[in-house]
Amino acid sequence: MIVYTSDGNRYVLNLTCPEIRSITIDGGSASVSCGDSPASSGTYIDDWGTTVTTPCGEDSFADQVMEFHVGHPSPPERHWSPERALGPPDFTYDYSNILVLGCGGVVTLAWNNAFLIDVPGDDLHIFEANMDRVQDVEPVQVSVSPNGWHWYNVGYIQAGKSSIDIGPYVRPGELFRYVRLVDMRGDCDTNYPGAEIDAVAAIGCRRR
Repeated sequence: MIVYTSDGNRYVLNLTCPEIRSITIDGGSASVSCGDSPASSGTYIDDWGTTVTTPCGEDSFADQVMEFHVGHPSPPERHWSPERALGPPDFTYDYSNILVLGCGGVVTLAWNNAFLIDVPGDDLHIFEANMDRVQDVEPVQVSVSPNGWHWYNVGYIQAGKSSIDIGPYVRPGELFRYVRLVDMRGDCDTNYPGAEIDAVAAIGCRRR
């Protein structure tokens, strides 16, 4: 890399880091401070044994709660915290870190470090837990939005499939920041009524 200063001096820098934080020029020498580059990708396994690769690493996961309304019948109150659906999946076998929507419950999440985009194949994966140890995931309606008010219904997760291809439902090239999950009241007569959400990942992603 070649850097020219305002007084016309020329410096040649040999870069070994992927992200530059700052360049310092002191007398006749120049130095580079490297930033922390996020992991390029990550691989995760959900509670159903499905392996999911996220091209943007941890930035692929929704990281902000916009809205949450617990459904009725409701799960135990200890599972009402929507922040449990943020970031990479972190479930333990006592399921203490899981958000349970309740029957008909709604949660809206956002990405701050990446956008959800349409890529070939599946674009979005919902890490749903299996707290009642049933054979199928509880049905959830999924919608995405670029701005928080114009929403696209992109289908459902159900019958053991937790990934969605948003391509048939959205405009090419659009960038999405928001996702909304609505429990479809598949089975309300359980110990944990409603879908059990651990994380939401943009498989199709673009860093901001």
